[in-house]
Amino acid sequence: MQKLNALPTATEPFDSSAKTLDVPDKNAPGSEPPSAPLSAAAATKTTSVQIVLLVLGVIAFLYFARPVVLPVFLACVAGMTLKPLIRWLSCCHIPPALSAAVVLCLLVSAIGIGFFQLGRPALTWMNEAPQHMTELRQRVLKIFPRLARFSRAAAAVNNLGATEEEKKRNKKSRRRWRSKTAAAPVQS
Repeated sequence: MQKLNALPTATEPFDSSAKTLDVPDKNAPGSEPPSAPLSAAAATKTTSVQIVLLVLGVIAFLYFARPVVLPVFLACVAGMTLKPLIRWLSCCHIPPALSAAVVLCLLVSAIGIGFFQLGRPALTWMNEAPQHMTELRQRVLKIFPRLARFSRAAAAVNNLGATEEEKKRNKKSRRRWRSKTAAAPVQS
């Protein structure tokens, strides 16, 4: 028969019968040598280039993952925001699932009513925007006369490479614009 070699087993560090912690001696034969301290050159350092590349990578990931990440992020924010209300309703002995449904229905209806109420004034404002822009332009040109000269100079630069037909078209459109702005009353 072959003789089995008995392998030495590691001693248990905690002796449950004596309730003491047995720490192995580092200088004992057969124990591992102490590890050498890491030198500064051997330790990995994070450089500013690595940080910049990491930030750019995160930005690129978030840009391309926007269709997936943005709804998940907004859902998490909405969940954290509405959680106290759902918790309060559950303290009133309403099941959490039912309270979440009630809160969600109230939120959706409030958003719908808000869009409906703000839709008409926004549409009116958008229809009146050209008139308001001409009034605003007149007021700005009245306050800043140098801006009017700058605007004329920019128009002249725009016409540098234009043909005669384009110049005539631009003059006609400017005359129409001036007549519209002169006709519009300035409210102070």
